[in-house]
Amino acid sequence: MEGKLITTGIDGIIVNSKAFSNAHTEWFNFWAEKLNMPELKSYVNKPQKEYWEGVQKAMKAYFGHFAKYEEAINTMARLEYQMMVLRCADQLLDNGKLILPAHQACINLLKAMKRKGHELCLVTSSPPSAVKPLLKEIDCYDLYDYIYTSKLDEKPSTKTVYERMLKDASRKKPAIHIAAGLSGIEAALKFKVTTILGMWDCGNAGYKGIKRADELAAFNAKSAIELKSQLEVLMETEA
Repeated sequence: MEGKLITTGIDGIIVNSKAFSNAHTEWFNFWAEKLNMPELKSYVNKPQKEYWEGVQKAMKAYFGHFAKYEEAINTMARLEYQMMVLRCADQLLDNGKLILPAHQACINLLKAMKRKGHELCLVTSSPPSAVKPLLKEIDCYDLYDYIYTSKLDEKPSTKTVYERMLKDASRKKPAIHIAAGLSGIEAALKFKVTTILGMWDCGNAGYKGIKRADELAAFNAKSAIELKSQLEVLMETEA
């Protein structure tokens, strides 16, 4: 059987999602207090396609006239966010919680899939300077054959990153995408890729839109054991 391409997200799949969700909360709380705009805190609980409005409001209030230089402002906002991701990740690491047993089980399963000849591709809307150090810290930098992240100067969008990956002439179409949240599921479905919702971490950080993600995903897995069974069936189906 020819090896297939499996794409995955990072947070909630192989890394504790709190590294990202805590940083997300911290970012909005910081700017809400700095700008005396408590309404910014309401964006913490919004899904990916909605919370960016709050980022823009904060940046416009802070930079005024210069907020119109979108790429530069996006870079500054997201640079601060990825700094917070690594700080939150460091706090989890100190407490031995950056990788929980469920994440390690998923990592072990993905390694097994590679040994069977399948390729792995990471697709995430998180910025590269946060993703790569995390992968190295959890000894997963070489786990993925390909890594696609969002650019620092663009609005975070999993769909955009997924499309960029598919347009890469050297990439085959993915057989399966494994995601822990709504944005990842929607991105893969847009390009007609079979989806599995990884739910072993969904209660950990209160993923936005998890109910909708569960409705949209072709399958859901509450553990690496369930994921293994689904992958075995799907890989045979795709053969």
